Amino acid sequence: MDIGLTSGTCSNCKGLDACNKVCILHAGRALVNFITKADMIETRIGEYSSRKKGDKPDLVVYGHQLYDLKSPSWLLTDINTSLDASDKFRRLYDKTAFQIVSAYCKYVNMSSEETKEITDKIKKLNSNKLIILPFKPRTQCSIDYTVDGVTEKKKDAEIAYLKWVTNKENHKIECTIGFSVASATGNSTVKLPITDYISKFRLSQMEMQAKNNKYDKKMISINDYGIIKPIVVKQGNASVAIDSTYVYCSVGGETSIIGYWDEYDKLVLKPNIKSAALDKIKDNADYIKNHKRYIAPYLLYEPNIVEI
Repeated sequence: MDIGLTSGTCSNCKGLDACNKVCILHAGRALVNFITKADMIETRIGEYSSRKKGDKPDLVVYGHQLYDLKSPSWLLTDINTSLDASDKFRRLYDKTAFQIVSAYCKYVNMSSEETKEITDKIKKLNSNKLIILPFKPRTQCSIDYTVDGVTEKKKDAEIAYLKWVTNKENHKIECTIGFSVASATGNSTVKLPITDYISKFRLSQMEMQAKNNKYDKKMISINDYGIIKPIVVKQGNASVAIDSTYVYCSVGGETSIIGYWDEYDKLVLKPNIKSAALDKIKDNADYIKNHKRYIAPYLLYEPNIVEI
């Protein structure tokens, strides 16, 4: 991506708010916004324990279960189990997320304490000591599920628990949500992967808003880490992308910033830009806004591509 940058920072930059080149400072701002605004929960994944008090550790925490925000429980397995601690975010201009955030914090004169708090969160996210928490116990939802071959659609449900477990084959975190569903014979629990968000379960509040609006449900894609992928609307060889901070336009391999979310969560866009891809973003702006705190920074995370 050749946009006149040196080592990932703008040459002759007029400042973050005046420049439209996607340098590591813009990426840093987007990542800091994501890290500081998304709800997260601490885990003990990776910590060691033993079956008998005083014995040498022979167990490792490989999972986390949450029935109540104040009372999590931990799942243990054999100490030889491999756990993934790879970077959650992509490199940009050959720099890690840690380096990008450090450069941004220095540029905006953030204190060493604030900088350390943010970079520590990146380390903990990489090691799964922190997990993004977009959904919480007791949240009201609408779900679709199948029982005895019969599909029940848009049934009222409540999140009973969330459970994160390390898959012992690929060493990646997998998240399951347990929903409490009332029936004539009493409450039952329906389990769905978090990745079924939108397709098989929705937050009740979002469901009510969606009734009066035409949203493209393909715009929102969440993974097992609770992270919503940055959205890319692709139109031929051009695309428009959006995350929790900026709107981007890419043409012929060159990317520029064409808009941003303001302090009131309204999209501010450059005038006179005509694009079907941008129209798609604007048509779904309210829908995206309701999820934006959990949308990872564009170029630093695998995108959700929607073609038109």
